[in-house]
Amino acid sequence: MEKKTYSASVKSVLKELKIDKKCCRNSYNYGLKLFEDDFTFIDRSAFKCPSCASHFLRGVFVGYGFVNPPEKGYHLEIKAPGKPEADEVAIFLSENGLDAKVSKRKNNGIVYFKDGDTIFGFLSFVGAQKYAFEFLDKIVEKQVRNDVNRRMNFESANMQKAATASAKQLEAIRYFSENGKYDLLSDKTAYTARLKEENPSLNLTELAALHEPPVTKSCVNHRLTKIIELYEQLTGKKD
Repeated sequence: MEKKTYSASVKSVLKELKIDKKCCRNSYNYGLKLFEDDFTFIDRSAFKCPSCASHFLRGVFVGYGFVNPPEKGYHLEIKAPGKPEADEVAIFLSENGLDAKVSKRKNNGIVYFKDGDTIFGFLSFVGAQKYAFEFLDKIVEKQVRNDVNRRMNFESANMQKAATASAKQLEAIRYFSENGKYDLLSDKTAYTARLKEENPSLNLTELAALHEPPVTKSCVNHRLTKIIELYEQLTGKKD
């Protein structure tokens, strides 16, 4: 037995949904055959209760729609006979809080969504909750992955920045040490410089804790910045 496509599976579920109210059944059938006769506009007067619009769009999707599985990209579309017909469907979707785009493909008009959140909203609206939540799961998974990547990139950039700053600090400190110029520094700044020289791999927080008495990270950073500024004044070396 040939396996159903994702889109066909969604439609199959929608076809099997029970519709209790007659007006909603009529709305579903109206959408199902929307473009079979001469179509000019969607007759809003055909909808008798608040649920009719969702049943109508369910029929439109079953009759003329297609949706990609979420892992293959966000894409849901409705094929209309031409662009004016597609524009009318897009307007009706917008009236129901679902903003779609319209394009042409050969002689057809295509109403489509390329946004996972909107596809989730559409599928929920027409009653395909199981498939809607598959899109939601994929959206959340993608957001988590992007957040992790951003955090890793941020941490990597910070590590690179810290490594560059540390190298500059050590370059300046070695200048004062190797040239006997520690006396140009204040006692506290010279003390910090020696600790940094003896413990080059420590970060600012670790270096601050090593001081006797301990000082703040900000204090250590201020002293090291002063060392670099004086080094640049004496040597003329700047980044």
